[in-house]
Formats: sequence, C-alpha cells, structure tokens
Amino acid sequence: AEGKKRKRHLYDSRGFLSRESLLDDDQKVLSETYFSPKGKTCLEKVNHYDQNKVETEIRIHHKKQKLCLKNEEDLITLFLDELLTNQDVAISDKNVLVAASLLKATKVGKRIAILHSKHYSGFDPKIGNISGVYKEVFNHLDQFDSIVCSTERQRNDLVTRFGNENKFVCIPVGIRKDIRKKRAILKQDITIRLGVVARYYAEKRLDHVIKAFKKVHSLIPNTELHLFGFGDARERFKTEKELIRLTKQLNLSEAVKFRGYLVELDDEYKKMHAILLTSSYEGFCLALLEGISYGIPAISYDINYGPKEMIDSGTSGYLVTNGCIEELADKVIETVSDPSEYAAFSKRSFDKSKDFSKEIIKNKWNQLII
Repeated sequence: AEGKKRKRHLYDSRGFLSRESLLDDDQKVLSETYFSPKGKTCLEKVNHYDQNKVETEIRIHHKKQKLCLKNEEDLITLFLDELLTNQDVAISDKNVLVAASLLKATKVGKRIAILHSKHYSGFDPKIGNISGVYKEVFNHLDQFDSIVCSTERQRNDLVTRFGNENKFVCIPVGIRKDIRKKRAILKQDITIRLGVVARYYAEKRLDHVIKAFKKVHSLIPNTELHLFGFGDARERFKTEKELIRLTKQLNLSEAVKFRGYLVELDDEYKKMHAILLTSSYEGFCLALLEGISYGIPAISYDINYGPKEMIDSGTSGYLVTNGCIEELADKVIETVSDPSEYAAFSKRSFDKSKDFSKEIIKNKWNQLII
C-alpha cells in the first residue's frame, strides 16, 4: 500500500547491516533476518499472527546445520548449552528473560537467581502474589541453588514464607566508586539543598516530597528541593505534569527544581544536604547508598526494601512512618536545623556507607560462588 514501509534495515555501529525486517500492510513485523559482520545470515525470525496472538519461529545456522526453534526461550537454552559446562555457575540476572532457559540448560554446575525488587505484589510479603517477573524462579525453587536479594529484611521475609534458610542469601548492592573522603557540610547562611534521585513515576510518590517541602520551606526559606529523574513516556508524562502543577499550586515553583536525568551526579551530591525517599517500594535504592557515601543524611519512609539497611534512624538519618508527610517534613527540618548535630549525622552516614564497599560485597559473592 502507498506510504507504508515494507522493509526496515538496522545497521551496527561498526557500519554493517545487522538486521533486516519485513513488514505487512498493518506494519507488523513478518520476519527478521540477522547478519554477521561479513553479511552471512546467522538467524531468522518468522512471526505467525493469529488475531492478537503471535508465535515466533526461529531458524538458526548452527554447526553447519539449520535448526528450527519454537521460541527465544529455546534459542537462549541452546546458547547456554553451548556456553556452559558442568563446573560453571550460571546467574540469572534478568529472570523474566533467562530463568526458564537456565532451568532447561543441561550443562550447569550451579544456578543462582537475583531479585532486584520486591518479590510480591500488594503490601504483604507473606501472602502477596509472586511478582510476574519472578514466577519462573519461585515455581522452580528446588532447581535453584541460591536466591540472592539485596537486604536482610527481604531475606527474612523469604525465609518466613518459603523456609529453607540456606537457599536465600543477602548480598547488598555495592558502591561503584571508592568511599568518598569528604563529607557534606551544613552552613545556615547558604542555600540548603534537599535532593531526590528517582524517576518521576507514580510509585515514587514525589507528591509527598513536594507537600512535605512546603512546610520545610515555610520554616526554612533558604531551602531548595532538587528532583533528579525523568517522566514516564508510556503515560505521556502524566505524573511529571501533575508534579509540576502541584508545585505551582503550592507556590513552590522557584524553590522546587525539576533537574531531569543527569548521567553523572557526583557534583550534585557534593551540593546536597539531605536525600529523601518516598517510594511505595524499592529493591534496594542505590540513590540512598550513593547519598550516604557522601555523608548526606537520608530521610526515608520505612518501606520494603532498602532504607532500613542504610539508615540508623535517629543517629545517621531518619526512618519515617510510611506515608506520613507531616513526619517526613518534621524530620527534614530537624536534620538541617542544627549544624553541629548535622555534622554528627553526616559522619555516621558516611561511616555507614563503608558497610557496602567493593571489597565487602566482592567477598560475599566469592563466598557464594567459589
């Protein structure tokens, strides 16, 4: 049909044609052919559409043979069988993509799955349905040697629900750089900067931060709130627009800064005096860890999972009742009101971050794998 695409070419960054896609009248992909750098056909995908369902047949050139596979799961299984030996440790990091194939792999010494977020839906880890991305893992727990999570709280919830204490292992996320040697300093005659590092998504509850900041700013006018993140294109940035609208309604447009996504936050952490977290849930929250590694006190809702591992409430920061905006505001005010007390909080935050050094985390992984 006129004006419709029939073929799409994708080129590798090195300059060669890596994929050719053929499209039908409805612009659905009929087939995809993948090429090597020398132009040799390596793999073909053929899609068969039946109303709203699609089945993908994969044809691959392997060891001078043409193999026909039912789906990508079989393709990954083939890859793993070629790659692994009976002495290898295989770690499923993207469980929704890899776990099923890893279970089918015939040559593997040890299977390990990593949980990057909470493992259940809803609010109760004891009875909540298992999250869809982890169903393959929990439906075949007996076939995995270890399940790794990032916090002791999550590990305890897993053991309580599933038993088998030895199967569940806590290995926290580590700091990607060396522990900082310079801590945050608070002076009352400068702008006090509060920071949040989070996507502008509904589950991050950034409206709670903005509402709490209204009280903070009314009592401490030299405060600013900086929000580092990005909106959700899938919802046409609805939540981000609502947050901007809220700041205008509360007359905070000058004090609340939507900074967007920054690749490197090192300079921003150096200017930050407190880091806040109001998410409904987390798997760990790397932003808090990065913050305390600069000696920035953290004030967070006490949620599953992560903040409790990084905040000694009342001595290095504060864990706040989940959802209590008033308490959140009060603890921020308390944190940044007294420079001498702030210095003590900053030191303890900095010291706490040492529990997550590269060496400590590396040793935990070595103990599990070797």
